[in-house]
Amino acid sequence: MGLPYPYSYCLHIFRNKLEWVMLCNNMIHHRETIFGPYTVPSQDMFSFIRSNTEKESTIVFFKPRLMRMMTDRKSLMLRNKEELSRGDYLCLYLPVQARDQVSPDTMRDLLKQKAASLIYENSEFQVYTS
Repeated sequence: MGLPYPYSYCLHIFRNKLEWVMLCNNMIHHRETIFGPYTVPSQDMFSFIRSNTEKESTIVFFKPRLMRMMTDRKSLMLRNKEELSRGDYLCLYLPVQARDQVSPDTMRDLLKQKAASLIYENSEFQVYTS
C-alpha cells in the first residue's frame, strides 16, 4: 500500500524536478567531474605519488582509504603537528572545504623550520616530504 494519490503525485513531481535539475547541471558542466578523486588534478597527484614514492611509504592524507585505493600506499589521517613523523609524506588538499588535515598555519611553521619541503604541487594539492 502506497501513499494516498495527492502525496504520491507530489512526490513524483518533486523527483522529476530534482532529476531535471541534476540533468541540467550535468550538461552545463559538459559531464565533467567537478570535484573528487577522478578530476585531472586528483589523478595527477595520485600518479605522482605512485611514481615518486616508495611502495612501503606512508602518506598523511585527509582521506586515507582513498589514498590507499588510488596509490597502493599506506595512509593515515593526522591533524596534529606532533604526529606527522608517523608518515613519510604529507599530501594537503588546498580548497577551502578541506578539513581533517594539518592547518595552513602549521604547514607554514613546518616550512620555516625546514621540517618539510614541497616536492609536488598542482591547483588542488601539495605533497611534502620531511
